[in-house]
Amino acid sequence: MSFWALARSTRQFIPLGTELVHLSWSSLSTEPTSEKISRHMAGHSKWSKVKRTKGAIDVKRGKLFSKLSKEITVAARVGGGDPSGNPRLRTAVLAARAQSMPGDNIERAIKRATGGPDDGHQYEEIVYEGYAPGGVALIVEAATDNKNRTAAELRLIFTKNHGNLASSGSVS
Repeated sequence: MSFWALARSTRQFIPLGTELVHLSWSSLSTEPTSEKISRHMAGHSKWSKVKRTKGAIDVKRGKLFSKLSKEITVAARVGGGDPSGNPRLRTAVLAARAQSMPGDNIERAIKRATGGPDDGHQYEEIVYEGYAPGGVALIVEAATDNKNRTAAELRLIFTKNHGNLASSGSVS
C-alpha cells in the first residue's frame, strides 16, 4: 500500500499517517468528522494576520497622533488658540491633518492648552544643551510633561552615545 491514498469523492491526496489509522472509503466522505485530517494548520487564519497587522498600524498611528497633539498643545499655549493668528499652531494643525488626525483630537488639544477641560497633562518646552562625541555642541528642544523624566532620558541617550549633557548656557 502506498503512502498516499486518493479519495474518490474529493479527488485529493490525503497522507496516511498517525491520524488516519483505519482508512476506508466511508471515512473519506464529505461529511465532517473528527477522524478526518484538518486542511488548515492550527492557529493560522486570515483574520489572525489582519488583526496583527491592524494592531501594529494602530500603535504607530497612536504614537504619531500623541506627538502631533503635544505639538498642537504647546503651540496653542504659546501663541493662543486661534490658528489664523498663530503661525506655529497653523503649521501644527496642517501637519496633523496631513496625517489624517481626526478633527475632534485637534480641537481637544487646542482646548486643553487654552484652559478648556484638562486631562492632567501640562506640556512645556525645555531646551537642553550637551556635547556629542568629538566636542560637537548640541541644543535639544523637548516638549514634556515631566522635566525629571526627560532629563534622565536625555542624559542616558548622551552617555550611551559617548556624549554628555551640559549645564544650561554652556553651548549657546
